[in-house]
Amino acid sequence: MRQALIVCCHDGFFTQYCGVGTAARKTVDALGTLQRRGALTGTRLDFIGPALRVDSPSYDATYARNLQTFARSTGGDLHTVRVTRGPLPTDLNKLWGLKQWRVAAEAAANIILSIPAERKIFFAHDIFFGQICAEIPNDSKIIGCYVPHSTGKLFREPVRLKVERRIHGSIVSSQHFVGAINQFMRRHLMEAYGLPRARFLPLTNALTERDRARQETQKKLPADVRRRTEGKHIVFSYGRCGHQKGYHILIPAFRRFVRQNPNYHLVMLAPTDITDVCYRGLIEHQLRTLSPGTYTWVQTFSDPL
Repeated sequence: MRQALIVCCHDGFFTQYCGVGTAARKTVDALGTLQRRGALTGTRLDFIGPALRVDSPSYDATYARNLQTFARSTGGDLHTVRVTRGPLPTDLNKLWGLKQWRVAAEAAANIILSIPAERKIFFAHDIFFGQICAEIPNDSKIIGCYVPHSTGKLFREPVRLKVERRIHGSIVSSQHFVGAINQFMRRHLMEAYGLPRARFLPLTNALTERDRARQETQKKLPADVRRRTEGKHIVFSYGRCGHQKGYHILIPAFRRFVRQNPNYHLVMLAPTDITDVCYRGLIEHQLRTLSPGTYTWVQTFSDPL
């Protein structure tokens, strides 16, 4: 096989736990479209994610099976990495710790090294898999792209900062790159962390508007939501319900905004599966300060919305 493209992500392949999972599945959809177009001829696709118990309520056996079939059709596979010597965890909320991140990166790096291909390109999502860049020795035939979706300096997380030092250090002194998800993140990583401009890779969307429109599934909103939003402009926010997502800032701001602009409706796709109890209580309290019928809160991916 001439080339291998490897996507390492902690969510999406076996679960759809939060927004990251949705993004991962959209990536898979995009790769499928490119494959059918013939743009990936000679490329095997591999996917790496953390091993979870298959009897977990959040484990999506059907999607995992379909993804494995897709990967194998290209000569690749769907791989799992253990992050603990004990029993497999039942949900992603139990996979957050320095040792687990290091173990996951080491295991994923071994899988990447074992893949038979003349050239390998891997995408490592956030700090869970970002340390793969430090585990892969300098090799011009293996190029990695670390894709962070948040940083320790943005959210004052000392544990994340410790891991980031290792990841960034390895990128500056190796053949690996950083993939910035937007201009703000690129500027932040350069200014706050001193990462050189030359180490950034542009993340471009290979799909056309027609491709994306074809992928979208048209769904009807529940009748009560259609009534609330009919004829109104939508303010849409998407991300798990956590402090770093800023819902506690958004809601008071929307309360002030909607007083002068009553033709707007707030829709929050903010799953609460792993939300801290205190933070959820704060959000519920803030939402009660909004006028009835001015907002919709979707709290789980299984919601009819």
